[in-house]
Amino acid sequence: MPTQPQKHHADYAQKRRRGLKITKRLIILVWLLLFVLLGLGAWAVVRQITAIDQSNQHLEQSQTEVFRPNVLLVLEDDVDNMSRYVFTLLCFNTQDGKISATVLPENMDTLVGQKQATLQQQFVYGGPQQARLAVQTAFSITVDRYFCCSFSTLESLLDELGAVEFTVPEDLYYQNEDGTVLCDLTAGEQSLNSQQVLQFLRYPGWSSETQASEQRGALAGALINQAATTAVQQQMTALYEQIVNSAQTDVSLVDLNQLAGQYSAFTGSAPASVVTITGSATDEVFIPDDTAKAAVLAQFK
Repeated sequence: MPTQPQKHHADYAQKRRRGLKITKRLIILVWLLLFVLLGLGAWAVVRQITAIDQSNQHLEQSQTEVFRPNVLLVLEDDVDNMSRYVFTLLCFNTQDGKISATVLPENMDTLVGQKQATLQQQFVYGGPQQARLAVQTAFSITVDRYFCCSFSTLESLLDELGAVEFTVPEDLYYQNEDGTVLCDLTAGEQSLNSQQVLQFLRYPGWSSETQASEQRGALAGALINQAATTAVQQQMTALYEQIVNSAQTDVSLVDLNQLAGQYSAFTGSAPASVVTITGSATDEVFIPDDTAKAAVLAQFK
């Protein structure tokens, strides 16, 4: 039988072993907790670095992303209280260095929701938003922005840009019933000033809507090529501020600055690419044919 001191020593040894086991377990637990905390910290750092990297990549993509808006330009004549409109669809394709343009017949048949009407009627009914929807539906494209202004506003802009070299295809003359002459141009290559450009746009005597689209589109192409200069790029903000108060538009300064930053893609060349709207007219309503729809889709999709 063990003596009292021996028993006391055995109990002490047993307690010490238990204490060591508990201490080891606590140390192991502390190390596990440390590893977990370090792991969570490393995971958080990695996530933060990944988020920053993704943000930088998104920023770089945003900075290098091609700005390629389709813009519906609506010109409203403000002479002798007559409702004349010129609808022009523009695409600024900075990737290809092309500005596509097509002049749409104002009596083109369109459908928005349940409302079937001409493009001009859609515009009068619901403004530029309605006209934009009409164009989108007619050609299965997206129209990103609109810009509506009067012929007078266009004239002030053209005065800043200067005369445009253009070949008038034939003698053009037209006067109202009250004798007011709205167009008087002779055939041939010449420099058209701002007033003569408006006369050309006002001329209603083309043989068909297709010819009107072709000739007005040719003039739009000449104006685009004239504006494809570094000087215009540098003046874009000033020109915008000059006419924006006389216009109805959802084109913002952010849009303009983004376009201005990439406008050099159009300079030093002839970037205009003009699409003529072909089709047939019945009961004073023009219906674009499949060729025209395919051409517009190819340039503005």
